[in-house]
Amino acid sequence: MDKKEKWVHETLKSLDNIKTASPRDDLFDTIITRIPVNKERKIIPLRHLGWVAAVAVIILTVNIYTLKLKKDSIDNTAKKSEDQISLLTDYSF
Repeated sequence: MDKKEKWVHETLKSLDNIKTASPRDDLFDTIITRIPVNKERKIIPLRHLGWVAAVAVIILTVNIYTLKLKKDSIDNTAKKSEDQISLLTDYSF
């Protein structure tokens, strides 16, 4: 057995006499008493959810419109470039 294996074996053997941890008897009762019984719940009114949904729809609509404008702009640029290339090839000598 080399030095490293001997060290590992001794370290693991030193754990043989260790007891498992156990909580005190009244710990569960202490935890239960610290938890509030009548916890107040936060309820979001339906009106607020409606406003959130409306804002989300508006943002989504603006994003879609912006993407459509960008796509149209790219398509127009490509079409103009294509038209210029076709003119150059038609009138070349």
